[in-house]
Amino acid sequence: MAPVLRCRRMIEFIARRVAPPAPLADGEFMVSATANATGGFAVLATTEPAVARGFVDGPHGNRLPFYVPPRSCPAVLLVFEAGQWRRVDLAFLPVSYPCIALLPDGEVLVVSLCKPWTGQGWERRNAHVFGPDGAHRRAFALGDQLEQVVVDDDGTIWTAHGDEGWSDDDVDFSGLIRWDGNGRRLWGSGVACCDAAVNASDGLAWAFRWRATLIRVREGVTQEFDSPVDGVHAIVVDGDRLLVAGAVEPGGPGDELSWCALVGGVIQRSEAAGIVDVDGQPIREWAVLACHGSRLYLHDDGDGYRCVDIGADVSGAR
Repeated sequence: MAPVLRCRRMIEFIARRVAPPAPLADGEFMVSATANATGGFAVLATTEPAVARGFVDGPHGNRLPFYVPPRSCPAVLLVFEAGQWRRVDLAFLPVSYPCIALLPDGEVLVVSLCKPWTGQGWERRNAHVFGPDGAHRRAFALGDQLEQVVVDDDGTIWTAHGDEGWSDDDVDFSGLIRWDGNGRRLWGSGVACCDAAVNASDGLAWAFRWRATLIRVREGVTQEFDSPVDGVHAIVVDGDRLLVAGAVEPGGPGDELSWCALVGGVIQRSEAAGIVDVDGQPIREWAVLACHGSRLYLHDDGDGYRCVDIGADVSGAR
């Protein structure tokens, strides 16, 4: 159960270590990492990061991510499940500058955040699905200028799009879109705004809309709330309680954690929040990996991966 709100200086949440660092082989570099709604982790790695993060010349002399690397680029997926890491060699790396997300049944989604350039034209299909054996299964379009890709526990895909992608035919002036696992569009916000910090779980999605609005999407209906925190880049939710990462003051540090509550249709900031390990020691070097429901997944550099469940992992206050 989430703690009762009181006047405190800081509430602390326990970040439990749930996975060790991915066992990269000598010469391998991490390209992307993710966590899914059930606590699985995955890391995409390669021995040729310069190729995996390469660009090609676009039609106007600009530099763009490419579709299908100009030469073979080895790619391996490391997946953490049942308490151990396993390695899967992917058939090929289809796009440069990829991000990944885990789909049901052992599938992995590899996405170029920008619509890639083939050398002769644009390639709409910037999303590729690989099976648990590493074989390429299907490809489809998820729109241009993606800021974030999240897969919820139903296996549907949520994408947030920046302003340069709104006019793309697949985006159609929606900052937030929901798709099925085959790339069929299920819902779009219909609002050309920068949405980010997407949390999708159990049919409910939250996001931060530039400049200072939190939005909640349930069964295709969107509600908007003034945000007490600026520049939110992570949201975790337990009922009417929220933990958000952003700047308490406009222009302030962007990694401050705030404990908030939805009261009478208004989201109020109650107090500052912190993250500690199981021994109560503060954890300061962390990066947000994913948000699913009440769970915040973190990459703790050097110590692997951690999870904060705001509905359960409360340490106390100081």
